[in-house]
Order: sequence, then structure tokens, then C-alpha cells
Amino acid sequence: MIAQGCFIRTHNHGFSTTTVPFRLQPRCGDDIIIESNVWLGVNVVVVKGGAIGKNTVVGACSLVNRRLPESVVAVGTPAKPIRAIPRI
Repeated sequence: MIAQGCFIRTHNHGFSTTTVPFRLQPRCGDDIIIESNVWLGVNVVVVKGGAIGKNTVVGACSLVNRRLPESVVAVGTPAKPIRAIPRI
């Protein structure tokens, strides 16, 4: 599930030099992986290289910029697991 206001971005503009305007520099990107049964709360941002394991909830206004394990609740900027979701 993806709540309102979420952004999922696989690329950024380059900024390796100041001699070329940033908007004209090549983009750099990486994959994003979102596995099954994931819930992204309001205004979550997932950027290149982010990955979310299955059965994971990402809290509102969090930033996912690395791998989150499966079956956790993760929050913050950057998002970090704060508790496990038990398998029953």
C-alpha cells in the first residue's frame, strides 16, 4: 500500500563539477526494490538504492535510502527498524 504524498525516485541529477550547470550534468541512478506486503505511510520518500523487505511498514515522513529488513516497522530520516512484526 502506498499512502498519499509518497515519492519513489530511482535517480538524481549529477553534481560532480561546478563548471557545468547541475541541470546539465548526467543523472545517476540505481534500482529500488519494494517486496510484497509493504505499507508506505504518508509522505514516505524512497530514493535510489533503497530496498524494503516483505511484510514491512514504513512510518509517515520517513526516508528510505538503504535496505530495510523484512517484517519490521521502520521510521525516521533515514528510516531504521524500531520493532519487529511477529509472524503468527
